[in-house]
Amino acid sequence: LLDRSTGVGVCLGWGPENEYVTTCNQHGKYVHASNYNINLALLSNTDPPGTSPGGAVDAQASLHLAGSAAGQADYQGDWASSASGSTEQRNERGSRTHRRDGANVHTVAFLMSDGDNLQWTLGPWSTDPRWFRARRGEVPLGWTFSPAAAMLAPSATRSVVSNLTGQDELVAGPSGVGYAYPKEFPRALLSNFTDLTKAGMEMSNMTLLNVIAQNDDEPDLDLLAQFMTPASAMIFYGFGEGYSSYGGKLWWIGDKPVVSGRYSLWGNGTSGRMLGVDALVAKLAEQAKTPESADGYSVIPVHAWTHSYADVVAVAEGLKKYEGVEVVKPSELIAQIQANVSPASSVFI
Repeated sequence: LLDRSTGVGVCLGWGPENEYVTTCNQHGKYVHASNYNINLALLSNTDPPGTSPGGAVDAQASLHLAGSAAGQADYQGDWASSASGSTEQRNERGSRTHRRDGANVHTVAFLMSDGDNLQWTLGPWSTDPRWFRARRGEVPLGWTFSPAAAMLAPSATRSVVSNLTGQDELVAGPSGVGYAYPKEFPRALLSNFTDLTKAGMEMSNMTLLNVIAQNDDEPDLDLLAQFMTPASAMIFYGFGEGYSSYGGKLWWIGDKPVVSGRYSLWGNGTSGRMLGVDALVAKLAEQAKTPESADGYSVIPVHAWTHSYADVVAVAEGLKKYEGVEVVKPSELIAQIQANVSPASSVFI
């Protein structure tokens, strides 16, 4: 069937992850993990409240308005460290940034994994207190979420967007409108893939993109630039070591940063890059407090199957014992990198 298909398409289901996604991608098909998503037919035909039946345009507008009114104020609450020396400013694009001149601070952002998994995000993720049903708002946290959900389940997506707190943030992917490995997807079809990604991101007010590689090879920045088109920045994972195989490396595509995971909240490890709560607190506390370099920032992938929202709160609580560590949303970490780290210190194309 794949050999006979042409153009961009989607594979609904699941299999052995790397092999299944690779095979689908090589034929121009992205993946939605959805083999247990028994309500997808219903959800895809349910309009958001306040829209006319089948009113796709109205649905898109209502989703956008819901996100704008969701109280997504950019604040850090008492998670901001006592480090001084920062002044707010706006860069040339008008986004909120922070200069850290003379400050000794290490900036951390958490990103929950597996938001591309529609059978999870449209099921247990949205109803279980371990994840999105938790008493959120205690700590800044990014949630990966499929841009396709806005098209496949508009009413459910509106509910998610309208229930975000000021400490929550949706991050598109992985790796766009569906799960895809950049090096395996036909380049001739990438513009179609990114157009779909852009549409879904705009409908859900997402600006950041999370992409997962098939392996741990160094990224092809020319290729990632095509994936980056709809996004202001990218959080890029290698496949190994709990998505932290690149160890916090930073690259640039023009003026857009590509940030990798430094350590992962994954299992209960005490060494390596896949760490439990206590080990991760200890490791983050000893990181460089150098806002002018990539070493001053840590993106932490949170493994959804071994850790919950409460575990993220536990790490943030543990970090409060240490001066000069600040927990922020992923977009704020990106803004700080753009304001403080010179592209000349990384890879610039």
